[in-house]
Amino acid sequence: MEKSTNIDFYMDHLGDFGSYQLRQFLLNLMSAFTAGLHMMVLVTVAAVPEYKCLIPELESESNITNWIVAPKFNNDSCQAINTYNQTVNCEKWIFNETYYGTTRATQWNMICDNRWMGSLAQMSYMFGVFTGSVVLGSLADKFGRKKIFCISAVAQLFLSIGVAFLNNYWIFIAATYVYGIFGSSGSYISGFVLTMELVGPSKRSVCGILFQTTFASGIMAVAAWGYFIRDTFLLQIIYGLHSLILIPHFWLIDESPRWLWGQGRKEEAIKIIQRALKTNNKTMPILLEKEQMVSLNNDEPVKESNQNRSYSIIDLFKTPNLRNNTINVCLYWFAASFGYYGISLRTGNLPGNPYFMLFVMAAVEIPSYIFVTLSMDRMGRRFLSSSMMIVGGTALLISAFFPSGNFFLFLDFCILRY
Repeated sequence: MEKSTNIDFYMDHLGDFGSYQLRQFLLNLMSAFTAGLHMMVLVTVAAVPEYKCLIPELESESNITNWIVAPKFNNDSCQAINTYNQTVNCEKWIFNETYYGTTRATQWNMICDNRWMGSLAQMSYMFGVFTGSVVLGSLADKFGRKKIFCISAVAQLFLSIGVAFLNNYWIFIAATYVYGIFGSSGSYISGFVLTMELVGPSKRSVCGILFQTTFASGIMAVAAWGYFIRDTFLLQIIYGLHSLILIPHFWLIDESPRWLWGQGRKEEAIKIIQRALKTNNKTMPILLEKEQMVSLNNDEPVKESNQNRSYSIIDLFKTPNLRNNTINVCLYWFAASFGYYGISLRTGNLPGNPYFMLFVMAAVEIPSYIFVTLSMDRMGRRFLSSSMMIVGGTALLISAFFPSGNFFLFLDFCILRY
């Protein structure tokens, strides 16, 4: 064996996508499903149903106050004209239970002057996702992809179930932030990286797109469960139990051979590759004697330290070309995420059954992923990205001219999601 042998030499023998990669990919793909599901949980458990203002009737001889529905004042249910013909702020409401039973919004009256409470809850979760992306991504580089994946899976399970038992708003906000860190970041990012580092170059784009497709299926599951379960407490528990599918990964998935190699744990990396070769029925297994392992682990330290030195975000801005590409990609993702989640989190305002709307909004993504998969290599990444952003931005601008409740507004939103 030559001292110049590196990890790519062994990964090339493994092939781009054999039975072993398929098995590991399908296991990692489950993290995308739970990430999509947890990302949209608040759309149902904290949904704001239609509501009407209640005002007390004229005082009677009894001490019992009767509440009656007041007509809307200036097309608003936050103020009303009372029985004395006075304009008053509503203090009590009745909620439409056609689509929702109990929700966090009805529990804490997240309406009128308290609308900020619902926005803060969703912002808390999304800020948790941001924190998890930065922190857990760095920890995965330091401690390993599998370790962060498994820790995040356990935390995701307990947090997603635990928030169902919280009845204090501010504790709920704090827990939701931590929930966001592990709910849609930890296992998802680690699983994605594990896949990208395992499959060959020719399959990475397809595998990445399938991750997004599975993410959309998680959103569809949110809509499906929300349709059948109208109790917020039970619904949150059911959502949380989905994370159980990630717990067996502790025994089923392998650490990234590339990460192990970069950490100097080459013997462990070789053992995983040997097992993968056997699973893929390769006829050229890698057989290493103990002496060869010692030699491999003691390869030129100067050269290895240069090849495997760690990099940080700062390195993305050191050269002009890399800096420009990094800024463009960041701006692209900011705009795409802004439109994507801005639409997704407001599906309850569209006309019709909110669960059906959310389901369709997620379902329309699937044909778009199929289209991208088939056309990406023919049209190129840059053309597809720019053209899709133009079409999506145009659809978003057009939607501003449709009145609320218009069917064409829904159709326009579907085009934007596509």
